[in-house]
Amino acid sequence: MVILFCLILIPLSLLTCSDALGDRSFGIEDRSSSWTTRLDGETQTAGIAQGAITVFKLTNGTPPGVTVGFWTDSGNGLSGSGTGQSGTATYQGAVTGRNGKQISINVVTTDGATAKVSIGEKKYEKIQGMMFLISTSGDKPRVKKMKLNQKELPQLNDIKALTKYALETSAIREFWERKPEVSESSDAKEETQAGGEIQASGESTSGESASGS
Repeated sequence: MVILFCLILIPLSLLTCSDALGDRSFGIEDRSSSWTTRLDGETQTAGIAQGAITVFKLTNGTPPGVTVGFWTDSGNGLSGSGTGQSGTATYQGAVTGRNGKQISINVVTTDGATAKVSIGEKKYEKIQGMMFLISTSGDKPRVKKMKLNQKELPQLNDIKALTKYALETSAIREFWERKPEVSESSDAKEETQAGGEIQASGESTSGESASGS
């Protein structure tokens, strides 16, 4: 019989468990930030002037675990919960978009190396180390999938640095500045930046909201 010891740290939205041997972990580590700020001399673009980012790691007892992030243009941010046990770790949540509609977001890993991700009706296989940009301004969510490099993105509680990064990264800025299309099938069309990469730091804080001038 395997005995699990669980540690819950509410400020970091962290749930991890270790088995009796102490060599495996299960659960989810969730770090988030949401913001509304004023960009001097810039158009107040949703996703940059207002938005939310969540980056988390799912572990199911088999290293290395799956890291995935979501960047939305809704200041509400993601709401949900994660569970982990030997063999499976899952996240089930949703975000309320700028149009008032709720978009479901689900992640599950059974091998600890890749995950299945669903964003509304869209489904993705074999995800590891990816960031999803999700525009919620149109009739349907518009999604861009980008590579996540955890070493370079500003800390998630540094709103000034995050907005500066978004403005200076052309693929991100162009995605958010694109005007939403109404009642077009292309609204839900996945956008994948060839060779695109988004940088992120694992030193962010959980659930922090901030605004700047």
